[in-house]
Amino acid sequence: MDWKIEFRELRPLLHLLLPLCFHWIAEEMTVSVLVDVVTNALCPGQTTCSQAIYINGLQQTVVGIFKMLVLPLLGQLADEYGRKPLLLVTVSTTIIPFTLLALNQSKESVYAYYALRTVSYIISQGSIFCIAVAYVADVVNVSKRAAVFSWITGLFSASHVLGNVLARFLPEKYIFVVSIALLIFCPVYMQLFLVETVEPKPPRVHSSSCLTKIMKVAHARYESMRDAAAIVISSPTLGGISLVSFFYELSMSGISSVLLYYLKAVFGFDKNQFSEILMMVGIGSILSQIVLLPIINPLVGEKVILCLALLASIAYALLYGLAWAPWVPYLSASFGVIYVLVKPAPYKAVKLFVFGDSYADTGNRNKADSSSWMEPYGITFPGKPAGRFSDGRVLTDYVASFLGVKSPPPYKLRKYATKSQLGYGMNFAYGGSGVFNTIYHVPNISTQINFFQKLLEEILYTKSDLNSSIALVSLAGNDYTTFLAQNGGKTEGFEELSRSVINQLMKNLKQISDLGLQRIMVIAIEPLGCLPRITAISSYKSCNKTVNTFAKFHNVLLRKSVDNLNRKSGRFEFVILDLYRAFMSAIKRSQRPGILKPCCVGVNNEYLCGSVDENGEKKYLVCSNPELSIFWDEVHPSQNGWHSIYLSL
Repeated sequence: MDWKIEFRELRPLLHLLLPLCFHWIAEEMTVSVLVDVVTNALCPGQTTCSQAIYINGLQQTVVGIFKMLVLPLLGQLADEYGRKPLLLVTVSTTIIPFTLLALNQSKESVYAYYALRTVSYIISQGSIFCIAVAYVADVVNVSKRAAVFSWITGLFSASHVLGNVLARFLPEKYIFVVSIALLIFCPVYMQLFLVETVEPKPPRVHSSSCLTKIMKVAHARYESMRDAAAIVISSPTLGGISLVSFFYELSMSGISSVLLYYLKAVFGFDKNQFSEILMMVGIGSILSQIVLLPIINPLVGEKVILCLALLASIAYALLYGLAWAPWVPYLSASFGVIYVLVKPAPYKAVKLFVFGDSYADTGNRNKADSSSWMEPYGITFPGKPAGRFSDGRVLTDYVASFLGVKSPPPYKLRKYATKSQLGYGMNFAYGGSGVFNTIYHVPNISTQINFFQKLLEEILYTKSDLNSSIALVSLAGNDYTTFLAQNGGKTEGFEELSRSVINQLMKNLKQISDLGLQRIMVIAIEPLGCLPRITAISSYKSCNKTVNTFAKFHNVLLRKSVDNLNRKSGRFEFVILDLYRAFMSAIKRSQRPGILKPCCVGVNNEYLCGSVDENGEKKYLVCSNPELSIFWDEVHPSQNGWHSIYLSL
């Protein structure tokens, strides 16, 4: 019966994935025939057409520039006004350009097609996939999201193959007609059957203008790109990976933009041969990701895979360039099984080393004295208590996901970790920790760094490993909790304590840097006055501005001190993850009443989330929809909360 329950849960995705498959098929089936149409219109009677190559290059340049701004803007609009209207708009943009070519294939119509198609690419290319993924995140239980995301990627690849199959066997005069019919079917089907998952925000009197929103998105995009570039430049390994990726994408995009026109000029290929070659590349891509990569990765490692993939891409280009017979392009296409591995290989080289407290701990605390190992913690992911202070994933998991690796194993479980798991890094964070000793009696951050140093002395990780790795340091306020507990809740001396905390934290960051980790992320403290422990006084109706002032003071000192460390190091080595701003953004973005109330609470003030009495009876209550909450317990975000916070970072 479990599979029936899962099918019912995933059934809403049918109304998303079915039209998307038809859309991807419709777009792909026109790729091969477009070469003939464009060549005949721009260069009638010729097999070589330089105009077509120039116009394709111009189109790619324009689309690439504008997508940097449009893609995040569309994502923000999808969050504010819903997934469905944005999906309807993006999947509809291709209909008019293709209809134009179906009606008239003159030179003027082809130029008009390229103009309209450029706008269509700017709006739809990449955004359809991203909004679809967001829709999945809204509908699917978190424990099943990774599998569904894989299905979408697989459907995308399979749709491209099916599109080329149709292009191969359909007569040319029917291809655009069938494609347009499929493209029209997609928005119509979505309009009739797709269910909206986002409640549109109510209009506000002082809402920002469209231009203001665009400028805000552009500024945020610039800051994000600047920080990412600074981290990459400071690392020889990450810098090398970026250079490899840049030149690989540059060369492959250059080849793909002219390849079909080149084959037409040299061998007189038409849409049948083009679709066969594209089919081979698509099938090779699917096989390499599903079959080849899982087999060879444990055997030879990412570096060897990357080298083999780059050599295969060179052979791919050389064979096309030196093709002396019509069968050679088919041989070259077969190298797609290997050269597509260039993309996944570099990202697996990054390792994540984590230090800090419960916002980052994934299982280091002892089971006997930590609520993180008690029910109902872990009910969302992995389905049982696993040492995380949440119903599911925490900050570490999302940072690891961003880096393209799995969450690193806890230090406590290092002896049981496989070689593959150790390749993701190590998590030294302990819930309740601080820069000084706290009331929770767990290793402080200095001790955690000593654990890390011992592993380096054991040569578990090499200097090369560290060059391509990143450290995450979480300090969420246990030093302040200890101070208040030891001083009867009085705040006198808080500013002096903040200076001591920041000074010690800077020493810890410098120590981590001296051990070889040269890209270090440290969190700015969250808005302490918004934690349920504090907002309970106001029945969870509002944040405490006075307590938030203390957090702001800590963060001001943190930013000044980190800037000073960066100046001394001469490079952008230390980066602040602004959890304060991200928390506030996540809270404001949710329009649900009672959003400050935790999902899991004790039955009364004597009990907390996870509490049981001497008879083992549960003394806590859990909300019916943790996937909609921001906070899990009195101080920790839920998995949904962490996801919202991560999206705001």
